[in-house]
Amino acid sequence: MSGQQFIVDNKAGAGGTVGAGEVARAPADGYTLLISSSAVPISQVLYKSVPFDSVKSYREVAMFSDMPSVIAVNPQRVPVKTLAELIAYAKAHPAKLNYGSPGSGTGAHLAAEMFKDHVGVDILHVPYRGAAPAVTDALGGQIDMVIAGQSSVAQQIAAGKLRALAVTTTKRSAQLPDVPTVDEVVKGYESTTWIGLAAPAATPDAVMARLTTFVREAMDDPSLRKKLIEAGVTPILKEEKEAAEQIAREVVNYGALVRKANIHAE
Repeated sequence: MSGQQFIVDNKAGAGGTVGAGEVARAPADGYTLLISSSAVPISQVLYKSVPFDSVKSYREVAMFSDMPSVIAVNPQRVPVKTLAELIAYAKAHPAKLNYGSPGSGTGAHLAAEMFKDHVGVDILHVPYRGAAPAVTDALGGQIDMVIAGQSSVAQQIAAGKLRALAVTTTKRSAQLPDVPTVDEVVKGYESTTWIGLAAPAATPDAVMARLTTFVREAMDDPSLRKKLIEAGVTPILKEEKEAAEQIAREVVNYGALVRKANIHAE
């Protein structure tokens, strides 16, 4: 695909559902593709009506990167040094701690609510309009902790202004190798923000094979992998079957969480 021209058509609106809907309706010829993400299955369970079905409307070419959220505390406000200590502190002080997220219905918000449900703690959610103001208030002591993508908090963690307790993926982050995963402390937890490439559901096998080959070749490029890691993103490669199975699980799991925690999109 070297030298091939791409036209990027940003379709904003309703948490990305407008653009996702257009690709779902597009000709299945391999020329109109969706930069898909975990926001697609999340949107399906958050909104009353969306113009697509995360499982049926697309063929996922591949997931090629993921990014953990980071659970980080203001060390001046929360006297804990480990995730186990945070869990014990939260159980001893129910509804006393609060956390900021980039907004209601975001991947970080769902990661936090999944964590609360998984370990049985009551921590108040404070939604912001983006990660930056949430991190700013965590630094300033207006909130106790923040859960956000690692690229939003890595510098503050390195400077010692925030204390990272865990990442939400099942594998440690290359950018924060000394920070444990939640799963290392409480088994069975995983939440990740992934990015991938999807095609309309009727895309022929031959076209899918070519697209998958292009993604595979791109992910074999050391310079691309290096750029992704530097940006706080973990390079991965999950091709169609594995990616589709993950999306189907997420629709079920996120749907149950949204209903249980009564989560609504902003």
